[in-house]
Amino acid sequence: MSEQLVERAEGAEEFTAEIPDEHVDPGHGNTVAAWASVLVMLIGISAGTVFFYLEQPFYVWICAAVTAGGLVLGGLLKLVGLGKKRPTAKSE
Repeated sequence: MSEQLVERAEGAEEFTAEIPDEHVDPGHGNTVAAWASVLVMLIGISAGTVFFYLEQPFYVWICAAVTAGGLVLGGLLKLVGLGKKRPTAKSE
């Protein structure tokens, strides 16, 4: 069990709530791997949209490859250790 300080209303007593481990916040991907992956994919999609508007199909496909490369980049950075750490099993 983990503990979390619960906000209190004006004049109320402060208390700590016990939260089961399976309900602890996972972190929402706030890692170098996640940010780099999303940034590369965002650039690929944005540039691809511009090239689609300009009717440049070759560059649209290049941007599609860049977008897919962002997904691969995220996986590689996670393998290198820049992603979210997996929780270790606790022995009780």
